[in-house]
Amino acid sequence: MGTAVAEKFITLDEYIEFEKTSASKHEYRNGKLYETAGKRLPHNLISCEILYST
Repeated sequence: MGTAVAEKFITLDEYIEFEKTSASKHEYRNGKLYETAGKRLPHNLISCEILYST
């Protein structure tokens, strides 16, 4: 059996402070952080194409 891990939920203010000094960027959803793909040019170009294609 796997070991249970306690999840720590953070506030929006904690997220903002954390993000200011983080080397990578994260998405904040329902008190949890998810690492994002980053700020690479190909990723940004694809995102813009999707955003403006509709």
